[in-house]
Amino acid sequence: MLYWLGKICGNIFSWIFFRLKVEGIENIPRQGAVILAANHVSWLDPPLVAFRVPRRCAFVSKTTFHKNFFTRPIVRSIGIIPLRQHNGTVGMIGIIKSLKKGIAMVIFPEGTRNYSGKSFLPASPGVAFLAEGAKAPVIPVYLKGTDKALPHQARIFRPRQVRIFYGKPMIFTGGNRQEFSDKVMSAIAELKRVADSKQ
Repeated sequence: MLYWLGKICGNIFSWIFFRLKVEGIENIPRQGAVILAANHVSWLDPPLVAFRVPRRCAFVSKTTFHKNFFTRPIVRSIGIIPLRQHNGTVGMIGIIKSLKKGIAMVIFPEGTRNYSGKSFLPASPGVAFLAEGAKAPVIPVYLKGTDKALPHQARIFRPRQVRIFYGKPMIFTGGNRQEFSDKVMSAIAELKRVADSKQ
């Protein structure tokens, strides 16, 4: 209940405040496991990726949020899955189990928010590990404008337009995980090229 209420309010807020526009939403399967792999430049990225997706999405966060008495019920109700950072393999297996239940999972192949000044950080092979383990397609996602709407260390939102581009599904059929993860980042980079051409 809290998830859907937050999604409705978030859609209204993002439409008014960020003039949120999305393209390629039809590329996301309506059911079954799917990984939404996006670039990451702002705290706004996780919720905005999910707001317009016509199905429930889950997210990954540090286990510290789940240990806090006050935040634990909130993060559980909105579908945030803990990642045990002290044991990456254990955490990834837990995410695969969640994916196999047929959910849509939002992840960030770069592993952290990108404040480097470069367009993208190198991809982690984790996205291929998840795609292989859950037999899930990967949808590359590019967010444009979130770094302006909520810059690094900013305390309040700024009224800037945000656009999100969802690419075609990518299937990991085996082989080198790093190579596949690099291809996912290349697909995100191509979405950036498309976004920049539409300025």
